[in-house]
Amino acid sequence: MKKAFALFLSLALLLGCAAPAALAEEEKGMTLEEMGMTLRPGDLFGGLRGYAEIARDGILKESGPFAAAMELLYYPVPREKVEGVEILSEDVLEDASSLGTSALIVLVTDGTPEEVLSAAGLNWLFAPADLKEFDKKDAFTWYSLSVPCEGLLEAYDEKTAQDPERYPASLRDAWQKDLQALQTDAVETLRGLEKQTPADPVKKAVGSVLSFETVDLDGNRVTSEDLFAKNDFTMVNLWGTWCPACVGEMEELARLHLEFQEKGCGIVGIQWEQQPVAAVADEARRILSDHQVTYPNALYPAGCAALDVLATVFPTSFFVDREGRILTAPIQGAYPDRYRADLEALLQGQQAQQDADASAAAGPYRITVVDEAGAPVPGVMIQFCSDATCTLGQTDESGAAVFDFPPDAYTLHLLKVPEGYAPDPTEYRIGPNTPEMTVVVKKAQ
Repeated sequence: MKKAFALFLSLALLLGCAAPAALAEEEKGMTLEEMGMTLRPGDLFGGLRGYAEIARDGILKESGPFAAAMELLYYPVPREKVEGVEILSEDVLEDASSLGTSALIVLVTDGTPEEVLSAAGLNWLFAPADLKEFDKKDAFTWYSLSVPCEGLLEAYDEKTAQDPERYPASLRDAWQKDLQALQTDAVETLRGLEKQTPADPVKKAVGSVLSFETVDLDGNRVTSEDLFAKNDFTMVNLWGTWCPACVGEMEELARLHLEFQEKGCGIVGIQWEQQPVAAVADEARRILSDHQVTYPNALYPAGCAALDVLATVFPTSFFVDREGRILTAPIQGAYPDRYRADLEALLQGQQAQQDADASAAAGPYRITVVDEAGAPVPGVMIQFCSDATCTLGQTDESGAAVFDFPPDAYTLHLLKVPEGYAPDPTEYRIGPNTPEMTVVVKKAQ
């Protein structure tokens, strides 16, 4: 369990490094739409005499159920290094790492505790009973999740033995009180904040258009347009060489790509190591070759906000159209059966739309016959044909004959014209999506 805590908290430490300056700059308050709360500097940490921050970049996002998590991290470091500090220095980071850290995670969800732990990827560390409810609004519940740091004070004692001037024993109790304040006072402060309905960033991303530029695994420049324009639908698969689940599904993805290529669909992989160095590309190429992957892959495109929102779990997959418009909420985790079902659903929806468009354009077809002066000619017998069948109709007093069956493209013959008009042997070939046609007949000589 200690190793599990250490892994989790190391991740939290990395995610939170840039937060203090951002918090200090926004003196009128920082609105976290994902959390439904507005925080002001000092709201949470005015009573702490150590160092604490909001890990803004550590916000987790998920839909179905929607869940957001904000990590509130506290680093107990020597006070002389903390007073007035807005950005973590290397010394502060070193001290925080050596002394350990305590964290309070705040989650908001419209799901059950079991669902939110699973959505946030914390169900392997915590049980539903570990979530402590502190607020409700509409369908949403706010929970706190306390993450203690085992051995924190013992670590401080070791530092005191090594360097008593820098780590005075007299501050030991102060660290403990600050930790208690983080775990209790912060929750009470959060409880007192006015809550709004949280905004789901994933739902906001669906419908937006991905636009980015990056390089492929061989270092060639590639754009989102290059990757998506060739397919009606493209499944974007965010993966990493360090991710066993990502690698484990690749053979199935390779087969899926080949199968759906014939139907106008494909897969694009985006390799998520954020440093496009040669070693990353080499390892990615090796993995793709081992699993016989033929679909295109590119390296992480820095600065694409929509992708950053969606990439909280690996693998993550979602679908875009030719323009790069995001069509679906992400599938988080390796679920090839769901990929197949979503692709089939998109194709079925496309076909249904095409049928509806064809039906709307197909009828009724209105054929109007007029003379050279533009006057209607009633009593004209018309043969109206599709590729498969023909039907007959006769113009009424307005000079119109209406045909209801949907041939798309069609041909016309004027089989019989009233007395006083010249026969017209012309075969009129009409292209698709032409629901109205006017034919002019001449007077007999």
